[in-house]
Amino acid sequence: MRSGNCTEVMAFLANDKSVHDICQEEALYPLISWQLGSRRDSAGQSRIYYRVLCPPFKGFDGRVWVTVRKIDHRWEVMDYERWY
Repeated sequence: MRSGNCTEVMAFLANDKSVHDICQEEALYPLISWQLGSRRDSAGQSRIYYRVLCPPFKGFDGRVWVTVRKIDHRWEVMDYERWY
């Protein structure tokens, strides 16, 4: 995301959400830095929460959740949610 590859990173969402809309929002509030907030694991799946720093906010005010699932011995992103 930080390197500007939003469309590639979000390709997994093509059937669920508008990649174009998400990438437009990401361009308005680009990630500068992030900190792991917490992680919740269940059978073959993890939901990871990050506190993010992005302009124009001061401090780590943004929130990002990423859900990954283990499929065939590798982890794949299943969901992405960001609060501004």
